[in-house]
Amino acid sequence: MKKTHLHDEGPVGELHPPDTAFLRIAAGEARDPETGDILYELTISPDSAPIIRHVPSGRWWTCTWRRLIALAEAEGLNAEHEAPVVSLESDG
Repeated sequence: MKKTHLHDEGPVGELHPPDTAFLRIAAGEARDPETGDILYELTISPDSAPIIRHVPSGRWWTCTWRRLIALAEAEGLNAEHEAPVVSLESDG
């Protein structure tokens, strides 16, 4: 499993090999605009966390909602409010 990173904040999600099994619910797909080929399968876990499969390689990427909130905050989602920023370090 390889961790992906958001700048120097630590891992945002995790990469998983093609043979990884997930219980998942289909949410959609992303296609190549020129060929129409499916590039990504967009799914969610039973607890609604995102799971993305890169169709050509078969690899998977998973992310927790805590990580997505931290990513949104890092992009300035709560810039005008004094809501606490979610620490990336607290999500093991």
